[in-house]
Amino acid sequence: MTTSEKTPAPINKEKFRRILRKHIEVEVEEPLPDLKNMSRDELDKYLKDELARTNKKWAEKQEEERQKFWTPAEVQLEEKQKRDIKRRQDNQAREIKEYMKNNRFNKKSFISDIESGSYDVYVFCFGYAKLESAQYKKFIKSLSEDNAYKVYIHKSLGKIVGMAPKGGNVLKPGDRGYEKPGDTLKPGDRGYKTIELEDGLHKIGIMLDADDVAVLLAGKTKTKDEVLSKFREYVEYDFVKPGNTPQETLAFARGDVLTLPPRSKAMELCPKLMELGMPVELIGLHNIKLTDTFIVCEETRRVSENGSKILRLLEKKMFKYILVPQGRWSADSKKTEYFPMVDRPKSR
Repeated sequence: MTTSEKTPAPINKEKFRRILRKHIEVEVEEPLPDLKNMSRDELDKYLKDELARTNKKWAEKQEEERQKFWTPAEVQLEEKQKRDIKRRQDNQAREIKEYMKNNRFNKKSFISDIESGSYDVYVFCFGYAKLESAQYKKFIKSLSEDNAYKVYIHKSLGKIVGMAPKGGNVLKPGDRGYEKPGDTLKPGDRGYKTIELEDGLHKIGIMLDADDVAVLLAGKTKTKDEVLSKFREYVEYDFVKPGNTPQETLAFARGDVLTLPPRSKAMELCPKLMELGMPVELIGLHNIKLTDTFIVCEETRRVSENGSKILRLLEKKMFKYILVPQGRWSADSKKTEYFPMVDRPKSR
């Protein structure tokens, strides 16, 4: 018998939990086998096959629920939202590529800045910002031009900062490659993580393991409140697209008179709103009144196609683009602080 046949494999807990959860939710009739008595090779094969099978059943169940409970309009909204997300991701990738082209990343300078102890490290998410807008580019440029700040955007920031604490990557009995106490993973080994540059920085490295995050180095002259206030300077409003979730609820009561946008004429606007399903009537030549209660959009629900058009006609920009600070590492205390993301938009 080979070593793999004799030695029971340690269970991959993450994959096991995913399979077990989907077993329950998709009501798979077959019971789970005794994983403890499987060899390492048998377990790897089982996890791979079972994950593919349960993923297929999971997708089938979701599609069945969509057909059963969703209206055709809701299905179209979801598909449109998926296309919008894909388009936004493509735009984001293009903007990041352009930024990287114009602002060459200097790894040596980045490491030197952190090891100098002169800067606190802030992680912020730009995935909720409008990267292609002139306002966003102007804000990032203002950060770069301030001597107290340094902005770094690069996909390898997490690995450079380090994603494992000092003394990490130690193998345990049962791990692949373990032979004796003190064995560690080497660069290139599966599961290896770079060691943090400074104490506590591995938590920052884990935050940076994403496509839409960056680093702002703030000099010691800047307090935490000043830096967070600086992030809040970037706020940009835009119209909500169909399928997205607005930041606020817009509702009208019966008898309410609409506040018309500048340069809008009630006689032209009223029939357009009525065509979109809004219960309104023209009062005189210059006013539009609600004949019934009407909700244009709700904070917790996706905006419909007509709702999006109504918001545009009323010139109501209900989607807010912001930069979201996620955490801070102090060069003095060597501690990492996580920021609550209470103002984060519910969808992008």
